[in-house]
Amino acid sequence: MAKARMLLFLLFYILLQGIILSSVQAQTSSSFRALAGTTQGLFFITRNQGEERMSPLWQEGEVKKILVQKGRYILLTDQGIWVSSNLQKWEPRNRGLPIKTLKIIQEGKKTFLQQVQDIKDLEIHPDEPDTWVCATREGVFITYTAGQEWVSLGMPPARTNGIKAVAVASLPELTVFASHSIYGVFFLTLDNRRNRTWQSLNGGLELHPSTANPDEVADILVLPAPKGSQNQSQGATNKNLNTGEMPSIYAIQTFQPRLYALSWQNKRFDALWKGPEGPFMTFDSLRPWGERLIALSEGKILSFIPSKVDKSPQSNTTRESPPREVSPSSPLPDGQGLASMVRQEPSLQGMLQALKETVPGYLNGIVLFSETPSGPVSPSASSETEPFPSSSGNELVLSELYLLDQPGAVRNTAAPQARGKEGIYLPVNHALSPKSLAPYLSLMAERHINLVVIDMKDDYGRLRFSPQNPTITAKGRVFNPINLDTFLTTMKQQGIYTVARVVVFKDPELARKEGGRYAVWDKTTNSPWRGYYETQRTLQDAQGSENSETHRVFYDESWVDPYSEVVWQYIGDIAKELEARGFDEIQFDYIRFPTDGINLKDATYRWREAGMDMESAILSFLRHMRSILSVPISIDIYGANGWYRTGARTGQELEVLSRYADIVCPMYYPSHFEQTFMAQEPAELRPYRIYYQGTLRAQRITRNRALIRPYAQAFFLNVAYDRKYYSPTYVLYQLLATRDAGNPGLTYWNNVGRYDDIPFPEQVLSMRSSFSPFETRSASFLE
Repeated sequence: MAKARMLLFLLFYILLQGIILSSVQAQTSSSFRALAGTTQGLFFITRNQGEERMSPLWQEGEVKKILVQKGRYILLTDQGIWVSSNLQKWEPRNRGLPIKTLKIIQEGKKTFLQQVQDIKDLEIHPDEPDTWVCATREGVFITYTAGQEWVSLGMPPARTNGIKAVAVASLPELTVFASHSIYGVFFLTLDNRRNRTWQSLNGGLELHPSTANPDEVADILVLPAPKGSQNQSQGATNKNLNTGEMPSIYAIQTFQPRLYALSWQNKRFDALWKGPEGPFMTFDSLRPWGERLIALSEGKILSFIPSKVDKSPQSNTTRESPPREVSPSSPLPDGQGLASMVRQEPSLQGMLQALKETVPGYLNGIVLFSETPSGPVSPSASSETEPFPSSSGNELVLSELYLLDQPGAVRNTAAPQARGKEGIYLPVNHALSPKSLAPYLSLMAERHINLVVIDMKDDYGRLRFSPQNPTITAKGRVFNPINLDTFLTTMKQQGIYTVARVVVFKDPELARKEGGRYAVWDKTTNSPWRGYYETQRTLQDAQGSENSETHRVFYDESWVDPYSEVVWQYIGDIAKELEARGFDEIQFDYIRFPTDGINLKDATYRWREAGMDMESAILSFLRHMRSILSVPISIDIYGANGWYRTGARTGQELEVLSRYADIVCPMYYPSHFEQTFMAQEPAELRPYRIYYQGTLRAQRITRNRALIRPYAQAFFLNVAYDRKYYSPTYVLYQLLATRDAGNPGLTYWNNVGRYDDIPFPEQVLSMRSSFSPFETRSASFLE
């Protein structure tokens, strides 16, 4: 059975890696017209016999997705939703959508920038051109007026934010769909435009390994029911994919090779295609293309033929046929099973890869007006001079084009110098003298460590260096500092990449300053807030009687207000000096709000400005740091915030934070997850699974913006899994996993500096020779 699975995987892998049939010359000489959405705006591109022209159309921000209707062009951007009828005059369509307020500090002056909250997805009703749906972290919104006015539909009953995709259809009642990163798919039926209750719709979806929840659904595609007349909405002419009376609804999962059709009557998703088990894969941007569905996956464009799917649950037959160029008018291949169901589209892939190299900025989305069976797309009738095409319904619309990057690619300019660094967190007390530092220099040399992270502002708010800037010492307390210049010189001589760790908002020293002026405040005690939990303890009175009483236990944490620009400026002064003194990278930890304490409801934030929330406070802080620092910036986040597309509890939403951070360091410590999480057999491989999949999931969630360098667990914690499995091999699995995930690097963490469990190079080579990650994952990872 294992060999059969392996052969099936190899067949699929060879299929995906098929030779690109069209030469670069053929690709660049082909004729087409396209709208390209990039990080620098929207561009109209024409190519005719090798001659290419490019015209900027909208440059107010980043374009993430483009949708086209007859007489209407819709942009999903980082500035909200914008609409044009002629590609020349644009207007925002954001009324009713939530606004975020960013605080800007420049030359000591405070201003505010209001932006539409980050919109996660935007889709159009296939039969009602003015009915659109979108989602922000606040929930789902609908418009019946082409964006002139948006109405909130609330949030699906998930305990956190984390919406990935939305869709809308008439079944026949108006129905809205939303996929959540953790809790699956929900639907809401609207009767006479009145809101009903969100309901779960997870039947048939592949579950996340070792949990009871579905793995994330990346995209939901609604195709209209056939009509006698041409439908004006985007994608309408793809009705040859749908021969029923109801709309056809398809879905694809992000991290599982699964394509589904929704059986609305049975309220479940039927699997149309199940790819073979194998290494990590990502899928997104499910769109129609003639008689096919098309999606992106790991540097490839794949096409599916729904009408040729063998829907029997036990079907796993394959029929070999080489990948070949397919256009919307190409005949369907014979046979059923894997090879006829999914194949690569190398010509289209080559065309888009070439475009990625030529457009200004980074290519996010595209509308390709290509040749169709009825002839080329005609220029817009509204313009005699500009060859702007209007919608014919045959456009190929794709977004999430980061998936065309080669696996492991990172678009951040800081990535090359920071990539592949494997290091340790060095407790600062071990760097106070040459004698205490010597063992760690030996360890780094023996175990090929080339990065060191050291506290310059620690968890207790203490400065562990002697600042040269007096404004820093006015707010901070210097405690037992290292000789910074000597330390950095020593590290540079050894070829060690140096990272200054700066704890940000957990700061008891600053929280005490000026009567608690900068502290998170407790509204019930009118004093600086501290989180606590309660326990029961037994006391004995003078007569020997025992009585039970509730006892408060305070966490060893004190917090400053994350909204305070004075706090930001203090941290900024520290970071700028550390950069000037010679650190290669500044790492911010605890860039979050407090999360622990049964009294969290009593915490108030006196520096909070109108319109700001947790996310905008953290974004404003990072935006300020990015504006004043030149070296790479890294941030530490909870492991769950790197695994799922959510900012749950902390405000650390990776999708958004990665715009301002060069390196993200998720703490994927196996001991800190639920003990059954990713613990399927063989259970001893759990650390490998968590770090391999976690690293790649975070990379995809950032859309390749940031380098992912996780913290590795090099310590024992007294929990069930660690009691049974913690060993040097446990640590080694984490290293192998990050290397297999593209070698972004990792940092071993042990808060007392005990690193006996870090592997030697020969141990890594020995394990690698006997450890087959592909075979292991094929056998167990996605079962």
